Amino acid sequence: MDGWMDGITVLEKFLLTTNAELVDQKGRQSGGSNP
Repeated sequence: MDGWMDGITVLEKFLLTTNAELVDQKGRQSGGSNP
């Protein structure tokens, strides 16, 4: 069970990081109105 939970945590961190990078790229392409 611990291994399963660790896998979910790693997956969530990966998705959060990927999502943040995509948002950052979109912000730059649209002019970066966000700081």
